Amino acid sequence: MKTKLLSFVLVLIFALAACAPAATPTVAPPAPKPTDTPAANFPAGKFIKEGTTDYGLKFNADGTFWVFEGDIIFVRATYKVEGNIFTETSNDGGCDTNVSFTYAFDGANLTFNYVGNPNDDKDCTGRYADFNGVSYTLAEESAAAALPEIKVDAADYSYTAPETVDSGWTRVILTNTGAEPHHVQFLRLNDGVTAEQFEEALKQGEGPALALTQQIGGVGAVHPGGTASAVLNLTAGEYVILCLIPSPSDGMAHHAKGMIRRLTVNDADGHGMEPAADLTVNLKDFTFDMPASLASGPLTIKVTNDGPEPHEFNILKLEEGKTAADVMVFLGGQAGGPPPFAPVGGANGIDAGLTEYAELDLPPGNYVAICNIPSPKAEGHPHFTLGMIKEFTVTGATSNFPAGKFIKTGTTNYGLMFNADGTFYVFEGDNIFVRGTYSVDGNTFTETSNDGGCGTDMAFTYAFDGTNLTFNYVGNPDDDVVCTGRHADFNNVTYTLSN
Repeated sequence: MKTKLLSFVLVLIFALAACAPAATPTVAPPAPKPTDTPAANFPAGKFIKEGTTDYGLKFNADGTFWVFEGDIIFVRATYKVEGNIFTETSNDGGCDTNVSFTYAFDGANLTFNYVGNPNDDKDCTGRYADFNGVSYTLAEESAAAALPEIKVDAADYSYTAPETVDSGWTRVILTNTGAEPHHVQFLRLNDGVTAEQFEEALKQGEGPALALTQQIGGVGAVHPGGTASAVLNLTAGEYVILCLIPSPSDGMAHHAKGMIRRLTVNDADGHGMEPAADLTVNLKDFTFDMPASLASGPLTIKVTNDGPEPHEFNILKLEEGKTAADVMVFLGGQAGGPPPFAPVGGANGIDAGLTEYAELDLPPGNYVAICNIPSPKAEGHPHFTLGMIKEFTVTGATSNFPAGKFIKTGTTNYGLMFNADGTFYVFEGDNIFVRGTYSVDGNTFTETSNDGGCGTDMAFTYAFDGTNLTFNYVGNPDDDVVCTGRHADFNNVTYTLSN
């Protein structure tokens, strides 16, 4: 890398010297001015080149970028983006302009490849070294800055929260400092509707009030002393945030006791980046499309409402020995005493067609996903009474199963990466194709979820000798032949632990 960097710097110095008038001190030209604003899905931020610690590219939201090492900037340039094509439109390094690359970004890693023959740009040694099939990782400070945060404190019965925020993908962190469970629901008022009109309608009931809004999402119910988070896409407009949970003592909704607050979302040029998901859960009338088992530890779950009614993805941790049936009995008012569960977050109500992200960090145990939203088509009965409650388990990956990067036999850069937190992915080079979760029981490996659209809870026996890892189906492999990728990767296939 140092050799390539020195060559690039020498080329730059030579180009500047050649253009300078004789006997006149060499002066760096002014930085290029932005000409095209990049597409919203192209990431802004600081990226570190693979194999280095402080060399990389800094992309700005105004369509400018630069090449840096530490605090030194070598080249400044501008760019534009169309679809998945990145084009360098100008630079102050003396290289040709309007050179294009395809790019792929998975939320953390950014990879470039030339459009056309890379050798046509070989004279621009710096760019050739930096964009020819090269990957960059989003720097920690940029990753943190890429997603704005709203901190909401929920007490009995009030919120502490900002009055204004910027639009775009935003992490909402809810901390419950009260003595009762609380959630936070974000409602965008329909254009032309005022907060006063909404609050007046709310006095008539939740139905008339919600008809004046769009349900954008929020953080699911959290037990006293707990904290949970979700990522929402906030569009510009006027909002209210509120808690719809009733108090156990008198049945009065928390918003009627003061847990309602106004919020203005301003239209902003810079938007937080949509997070990368570990798996996807689809909400439907009236089911959860999700696996029966999840891995313990941090998970980002993409929650999409396929509708047509509004839905939520609230998570309850079951007490020892309790089941979803016990939850149904308790919520139906047929059992007294303490609840057989503790609410631990999730994603609150969203309208059909919308997406939010639930950020979970669940220890092993038994849980239920539940939707408490009432159905106007079923006389106001909550969705869980119509089938929208699902029990699932959270398991940790067994310690004797190897974590690490494994290369498939007969290939050089295609394989599986297993993480100790029970997540894994399928990769080729720097590209990730499928992400999933797994559990291990004895010598049986079970794929518990994936974002590739294949069936879940598929089990395999495995054998590991310290270097080689081999999988075989439990049952008939032909039963999984429709999942062509998994069938090819786990049907009596061996992988070698990568150095």
